[in-house]
Amino acid sequence: MKCPRCYRNCEVYKQINRSGSVVVVERCPVCRVAPDPKNSFLPKGQHNVDKLPVFEDYSQDAPRCVVEGCQNVGSEWHHFAPKHLFEDAEKWPKEYLCQSHHKEWHEKTNTGSYITRIIKKVTA
Repeated sequence: MKCPRCYRNCEVYKQINRSGSVVVVERCPVCRVAPDPKNSFLPKGQHNVDKLPVFEDYSQDAPRCVVEGCQNVGSEWHHFAPKHLFEDAEKWPKEYLCQSHHKEWHEKTNTGSYITRIIKKVTA
C-alpha cells in the first residue's frame, strides 16, 4: 500500500510489544505512518516473521505489572473498560498488566480478543 502522508510504498515489519509478543505491521519506511490506521496489524500466517526487519521493540522499556506483588517483566497497556462495551472507555482507568494477568482479566470477564478467538472456534 501507499503511505497516506508521503505516498511512498509501505513495507512490512515485525513489532515487538512490551509483553514480548510479536505482531506484523505495515508502515512507511520514511515517515513511519500506517497505510490503514483501522487495521493496525497484519496476519502473522501470511509472513515469515523471523525474516522481517524490526519496526519497533517496546520490550526494552516495559513498565511493571500493576498487580501487587507481581514480578513479571513485560507488560501490556490495558483498558479496564472494554472499548466495545463503553463509549467513554478512554475516561476509565488504564494501567499496565503483565501478559499473564492481562489474559486472566480477559478470561474472567469474557472480553477482548481472547474471548473473540474462542467464539470463532465454537461457531466455526
